[in-house]
Amino acid sequence: MSKREICRLVIQLMGVYLFVSHLGAFLSSAGTMGVMMAQFGEDNAWWGVAGSIIMMAGGLMSPVFGVLLVVYSGKITSLVMRGDDVCSAENLTPVTRSDIMGIVVACIGLYVAVSALGKVIYYLSTNIMLHMTSERSKIFQLSMLIGEVVKLCVGLWLFAGYRAFVRFWDRRIN
Repeated sequence: MSKREICRLVIQLMGVYLFVSHLGAFLSSAGTMGVMMAQFGEDNAWWGVAGSIIMMAGGLMSPVFGVLLVVYSGKITSLVMRGDDVCSAENLTPVTRSDIMGIVVACIGLYVAVSALGKVIYYLSTNIMLHMTSERSKIFQLSMLIGEVVKLCVGLWLFAGYRAFVRFWDRRIN
């Protein structure tokens, strides 16, 4: 297998895993609509509906991104493997340890970023919905939001800067 084929396969498998592992979050957020509407009462029912829709969107992001990873794995592979020539029968280069590590680090970064993005939307929506609750709940939700934003940034950094990470790893760790 070429580097591109390995990368595409890893991205497709990650998309399937992302879809399956995060589908429950969407289903559980979809079940909260009635609870939210009851919590806010008839006078403020729109808060419950709006919050539930935002929470469902946050829960749906990871499964949708999982499907998109499978569908667009070729284009994502081109982003990850830019600068590497497309393999042909006469231009086969062996896959090195650094190549495999770069593919894996980029895919881990993509997974972490996509997983965190749905949770960022979820925590933003719950912070909006918590306008009637205690200050402690708001602080807890805000701290969770900050943690997910940090994960999102680290995931994007790993995806975009995987080559620098692999060079650092090769110099410092090995």
